[in-house]
Amino acid sequence: MSQVNGPEKALTEFNRVFGPRAGAWPRVYQAPGRINLIGEHTDYNGGHVFPATIDLHTRVAIAPRNDRVLQVHDGHGSQLYTLDLDSLGQGEKGQPAEYFKAVAWVLQERGLQLPGCDAAITGNIPLGGGLSSSASLELALALALLDTGGFELDRSELALLCQRAEVEFVGARCGIMDQFTVALGERNRAMLLDCWTQAYELIDVPPGLKILIIHSGVRHRVSTGSYNSRRQECDEALGVLQEAVAGLKYLAGLTADQLDQHGGLLGSVALKRVRHVVTENRRVLDAGKALRACLLYT
Repeated sequence: MSQVNGPEKALTEFNRVFGPRAGAWPRVYQAPGRINLIGEHTDYNGGHVFPATIDLHTRVAIAPRNDRVLQVHDGHGSQLYTLDLDSLGQGEKGQPAEYFKAVAWVLQERGLQLPGCDAAITGNIPLGGGLSSSASLELALALALLDTGGFELDRSELALLCQRAEVEFVGARCGIMDQFTVALGERNRAMLLDCWTQAYELIDVPPGLKILIIHSGVRHRVSTGSYNSRRQECDEALGVLQEAVAGLKYLAGLTADQLDQHGGLLGSVALKRVRHVVTENRRVLDAGKALRACLLYT
């Protein structure tokens, strides 16, 4: 994630919408999307994931205003949103404005008095395509607002703040994977992330190895789809198992033997959810070992 002098498209869009600025040239910030090599529904269950950043980005061209208004032009929908930084109330779930408001809200909850700004958002990450377009937007906009206001935060903290924005304001009960990958990932390296401790290892992707992404054409929204229901099922299963397994804090901490011993306490759907988390967490760790082994032979 970085500040850049371009790309020209973001600057062109800003000037088209807001007009050229005398003495307040817009600056452009960008954040990548991400893929997850393996580790599905493990992040919010305290397990391991294995994502990597990609070369698709969200870009924000931004310039300060002299008031407490945040104007955001959404290049995907070609709409202009005018937001009052002193009154960032929640609106309809799933709407683009909720993400813009959420980022400003969480930064101000952190105690940062943001300046009014005009911002134009562009990018080439397919929306709802499973490439973390929302986390990319959150991090790019957060960095743009912070820098414009003269603030600086550690990237780990910024990732957690953006996750909080999506969970508490947008209403998508996501784990930390997306925001951590976007904020802390590096080009040509995969991130083996422990979502419980937030410890991570960056592992080089061997030269010549290509990751192929196929767009299925299916779009989803975490805040309004079945994702939240899946998480609720996992939370309920955890509550049942915690009564039987002393010291169990998260589903991914359950062992295969413990699952065999206590799985009968769960209904059929809950048992499938828990079995997936336990076995998927093991597969993630095995995948990390496999990628490290590839590097030995390159």
